[in-house]
Amino acid sequence: MGAAGSTGRGEANLHDLSSFLIVEGMRRGLSPKDAGMEALKRIRANTVEAGLLNSKGNPNYQSQTFRVRMTRCHFDRAAALPDHLRLEPQAAFAAVTGTTRYLVTLQQSPFVCELFVCGDDAHDTARFARRERVRVLNRGAFMATAEDMIVTKLRWATRAKRVKDRDDVRNIIAVRGAELDWN
Repeated sequence: MGAAGSTGRGEANLHDLSSFLIVEGMRRGLSPKDAGMEALKRIRANTVEAGLLNSKGNPNYQSQTFRVRMTRCHFDRAAALPDHLRLEPQAAFAAVTGTTRYLVTLQQSPFVCELFVCGDDAHDTARFARRERVRVLNRGAFMATAEDMIVTKLRWATRAKRVKDRDDVRNIIAVRGAELDWN
């Protein structure tokens, strides 16, 4: 089937359950691309706050990132996109995540979807296996454990020297500290 995770505007992630929607779409037989498009349509439909819309009435997020575990077969199908989507022909190695990144743009919109091909990194593989099933807005979703997010963010902070990742770790500990498995 597959797995998906997303980063970006946290409230939108919780409101739209995009990762859950992508995995459910793949479970129903959709390709990762079609499942991702379904999620983007939901984000567009649910984004109504004036401050989050551009002059054309489309969501104005800087980016939305989905992390999708894809097989080679899935990626080959994702490359055959409809005309309104464009898969950038050049993949990039994302030094922070240590994976290959592809960009898919939705024409005439601010949406850029980053597809990260999950490699053989032991932590990333285990993190997907350990994800927790949670209920959000009366729907089931999968979420990385707080402990895994801390480890991931610390790895990114070490690689990229980004203050934001260290701040994220501090905030996770502030909110979830009493619940964390410190062993």
